[in-house]
Amino acid sequence: MDFNGKIRIVSVGLSRVVNDSLEILLKGQADIKIIGQAGFEGDAIQLTEQLKPDVVLMGTEIPVAQCIELSREITSGNADIKILLISLDLPRHIVKQIIHAGFCGLILENPTFTELVHTIKILCRNRKCLRSVEADVSATGSVV
Repeated sequence: MDFNGKIRIVSVGLSRVVNDSLEILLKGQADIKIIGQAGFEGDAIQLTEQLKPDVVLMGTEIPVAQCIELSREITSGNADIKILLISLDLPRHIVKQIIHAGFCGLILENPTFTELVHTIKILCRNRKCLRSVEADVSATGSVV
């Protein structure tokens, strides 16, 4: 969090419309702010190293396999960064890979803005949040 207690977010792989909409909606949140946006892998790594956000919000404009690798690279440089992936549908074996790649949050649905904000705040309290996953998730965060 920044000196004012705001949760700092970098968005990666989200469409311009989604990014713009999020930025407008988040202006009403006193404790959350988008500090950067990246569309590609190299940009995302450089931006997160430079800005050191609390949360990286990832969308599937980047293929899931690249999201997994990108998560590993980002968190290897700063383990405190929380990675949240929003995807409409993922197979069970991909969910397992995402959990093991260091993602702290996964939303497998089209979340409301309130659900998204709630999930971001949960992650910043150092908790994992896996929402609408069809597979059972154990307390350790592993898919069973």
